Amino acid sequence: MKDKAPPDLAQVLDAILQAASEIEAFVSELDRASFERDIKTIRSVMFNLVVIGEACHDLEKHYPILVGQHPELPIRASYAMRNRLAHTYLDYSVDIIWGTAKLDIPMLARMIRAVQRELP
Repeated sequence: MKDKAPPDLAQVLDAILQAASEIEAFVSELDRASFERDIKTIRSVMFNLVVIGEACHDLEKHYPILVGQHPELPIRASYAMRNRLAHTYLDYSVDIIWGTAKLDIPMLARMIRAVQRELP
């Protein structure tokens, strides 16, 4: 069995940005109370947080030098959230998901864009 080639760095970064963009679009016109009542949006945000966490894990696994050069990236926290959402899907905090979507995701997107600008 051959080892699988590592994912393309540009594609991994693009996947994070795509998921972040979707999250931002999903919550842009909602307030906290509306979000809590909208299970479809909650689940859509959760799915995209899982995508981001998995992509961050790929960065850590396949591009450790890049990750080491950017300690500001929340790589481990993103993967930990992915694990929490994927494995304890019935026990999640709407407050944490909302806060992550509104505060952390826009910041993560800015950081990823900055990393992209540094690449050749």
